Amino acid sequence: SRSAGAYVILVDGTLAVFVERGARRLISFTDDPNVMHQSAAGLRRLAARVKRLEIELINGNKAGDTALGAVLKEAGFRHSYKGLRA
Repeated sequence: SRSAGAYVILVDGTLAVFVERGARRLISFTDDPNVMHQSAAGLRRLAARVKRLEIELINGNKAGDTALGAVLKEAGFRHSYKGLRA
């Protein structure tokens, strides 16, 4: 179902990341490094548009402990006490 305030990141027309309302939790639909890098770029653009983007969980795991979390850190996200902040 649709959720107001949720976002999706599409890469080449395919769902790569679902950003839950509040942008604290992500669901990633890929383990392809190239798609994750493109998703990170999309999340950076999203962060520029929303008031706050602080990711606590990715696929139910601590954001910093995931493969996508590592890519996000490479893309400029930084550690915060809750997770990763853009």
